[in-house]
Amino acid sequence: MDTPFMQKLNEAQLNAATCQSNAVQILAGPGSGKTRVLTSRVAWLILSENVPPQNIVVVTFTNKAAKEMRHRLESPELLGPSASDKLCMGTFHSICARLLRQYHDHVNLKKNFTIADTDASKHAIKKLKEELKGELSNYGSSHMKPEAYYNAISKARNAGMNVDEYVEKHRNDWDKKDICIMFQAYEDRMHADNMVDFDNLLLYTRVLLQRVPSAANFVKHVLVDEFQDTNCVQYDIVKGLTNRGKALTIVGDPDQSIFGWRNADRENFIKMQHDYKSTQVCNLEENYRSTKSIIKSSFHVIEKDRKRIKKNLFTGNAEGVPISMLRMTDGTMEAQSVAEEIKRIIEYSGGLITYKDIAILVRMNYLSRPFETSLNSLNIPYVVIGGVKFFDRAEVKDIIGYLRFFYNTNDTEAFERIINRPKRGVGEVTMNKIEAETRRSKTDIITVIRDMTSGKAKSLASIPIKTKQNLREFVNLYDSVRTMIDNNQYIYKIFAHIIKDTNYKEFLEKEHPDKDGESRWGNLGELVTFAKQFGSPPDNQLAKASVSVVMHGIDVIENDEQQRGRQEKLPDSQELRNELEERLYNLPNHTSVEDSQIYSDNPDDR
Repeated sequence: MDTPFMQKLNEAQLNAATCQSNAVQILAGPGSGKTRVLTSRVAWLILSENVPPQNIVVVTFTNKAAKEMRHRLESPELLGPSASDKLCMGTFHSICARLLRQYHDHVNLKKNFTIADTDASKHAIKKLKEELKGELSNYGSSHMKPEAYYNAISKARNAGMNVDEYVEKHRNDWDKKDICIMFQAYEDRMHADNMVDFDNLLLYTRVLLQRVPSAANFVKHVLVDEFQDTNCVQYDIVKGLTNRGKALTIVGDPDQSIFGWRNADRENFIKMQHDYKSTQVCNLEENYRSTKSIIKSSFHVIEKDRKRIKKNLFTGNAEGVPISMLRMTDGTMEAQSVAEEIKRIIEYSGGLITYKDIAILVRMNYLSRPFETSLNSLNIPYVVIGGVKFFDRAEVKDIIGYLRFFYNTNDTEAFERIINRPKRGVGEVTMNKIEAETRRSKTDIITVIRDMTSGKAKSLASIPIKTKQNLREFVNLYDSVRTMIDNNQYIYKIFAHIIKDTNYKEFLEKEHPDKDGESRWGNLGELVTFAKQFGSPPDNQLAKASVSVVMHGIDVIENDEQQRGRQEKLPDSQELRNELEERLYNLPNHTSVEDSQIYSDNPDDR
């Protein structure tokens, strides 16, 4: 097959695209042309090896990737639309859905089942929580969110377990009792409603291919993109599709396997070589995207992984600008240095480099706060991608809400936000009664709560004893914080006291038992670090910062964010203008950052 498109391939790409082995692993480094090779191999199988397009399955991980691949194959120099339309091409989920429609009765499904997206699944779990109150523990019914149940169920399924296997494994595990109950109830509800969620599309298909191998009779060759992202269930589906000696080609890069948290397993490369004895490995090692400097540096990092599958990476591109590695003593200095360097690059390039050409990568969301502050201090426009503005994060708003309310006990908005964070059993009815009594007696909320818990407020006598006890503890917290305020205590110490006294860490762990809880806890550490800007060593005349200064500072930040969000435009890109995130107002830093009582940021861990 000597076509203009195949002539564009380098030697390694051509060897991979035309490999005669029945099982091929194409290990493609970044920027090595893997999509070109994969589409070329599909065209070669059809045009040179005479494999009918309807007998070829091409699996991608996103609809976008499938669309891009189909678009390339539809070009006249490859297949054209007539042949490419006959391919069975799509994501794992879409291909599984097609098989389940055809063989639904073999896995106890109705042909007209509907697919439940993530929101529909969480909504079903939310309704089940109400229905299962008598079976779930108090913690499971009151504190575990639908998201937590959903994540636990999804994690088990991605590890290959169905509900029966999960319940059997955790039958005597008290910590998993609520999840076992919800898992079974959720499965029953999905089946009763004739719905299949994303995870079960995969699990049902795995079962189908095990029970009815003939369901894959139409397949002659399977090609899988981004193989490093496959989990054990997806690998089993690939094995089922290629049963009885059918051909398999996979493309992937084990060095880019980043979805271990989703049970993606790069060991699938090794498993494939074991299960498919004729597997031939083709390495794509020439990078067309990056400079020599980038390639050398990235390879220096990845070769430290002792378990990696050995392969090389090189480029014929220019050497490029050397990478700079700056080591700072703290996060604030790090962020400020990055912002200053961006400013210098923009000015030095004379328009060749613009703001939209520059990206800042952070390990976790909470680390964005000092960068937001530093970028704003130099009037550098930016967009936060895949994250929430620091002061809009729920846990940050909660702790600031405590300070707002304790500073102004008539702030009903702050009171409504914090009174059940963590839960204190104050329902909407009780909250309305408290606020109504505040208005009637023309006093503040704390005074009303004191009277209510002491029995003086007769109109509030019907409130449950447990709720009253929780409110007494709330008042005690208020008293201690007011004492700290009156004594001009450091603001970061007040924040730390609130976080500790409310057992907020335990609250986060219960509300967010997955990695999200760790990230949220880190956000509170960053809040404490931020608050240190309002204090300094005792020998400084600005040794103590009043709460009013802090509250004013936060108000300025929020108001300034709103104004900038409405009025400022990024000069370089309409797309960025449309996505412009609110920006932080920079406040003067009077102190160096000390180790937080809540979270200690280690620059070496970045």
